[in-house]
Amino acid sequence: MTFGTLYYNPDYARSNWLVALGNYLGLSIKGKVASDCPEFPELFPLKRTPAFISSDGYKLTESLAVAFYIINSSSKPEFAGRTVKEQANNWRWYSYLTSDMVSSVGSIFYAKTEEEKVAATRVINQNLDYINNSLSNSDFLVGDNILVCDIFARSFFTMLEHFNIDYSNYDNIEKYVSAVAKHPIFSTPKA
Repeated sequence: MTFGTLYYNPDYARSNWLVALGNYLGLSIKGKVASDCPEFPELFPLKRTPAFISSDGYKLTESLAVAFYIINSSSKPEFAGRTVKEQANNWRWYSYLTSDMVSSVGSIFYAKTEEEKVAATRVINQNLDYINNSLSNSDFLVGDNILVCDIFARSFFTMLEHFNIDYSNYDNIEKYVSAVAKHPIFSTPKA
């Protein structure tokens, strides 16, 4: 039985990996590209992705909420952390990446002037410095095990590559992205 349907944008780091998350966790999630689905605006009037509808009709939006729901509906809730502190740090990193980091990349994309691009690039580099420094103390964002925040981070860094934002001078990030990319979720079918 299908756990639900996820409407997503294939170019959007907040939603393009969530079907693979569900499948990795043993939940059958059908992925649909939102722009290809005439029913999407009626089901989700804000027309934002990710947008999830469960097999019993439960609707949910927002990347963090959808990831939380998927993980906690699976038999592997520890993918968000084993202890309360790990869970809190997992969701803190996830929130930081989806708000601060994704927004700063959006600022470059929507910049109308060169000054706006330079300012947005400065913010991205400050955030990359923060992440790189944080990774000097552990292999992954929350410790020595890959959690869902790391999987989302990999999606985010792929988005940076898509926008030609170079992070190769951040050694800890480079090592981190390479290690996270080896996780089995990236060999799990996406849709």
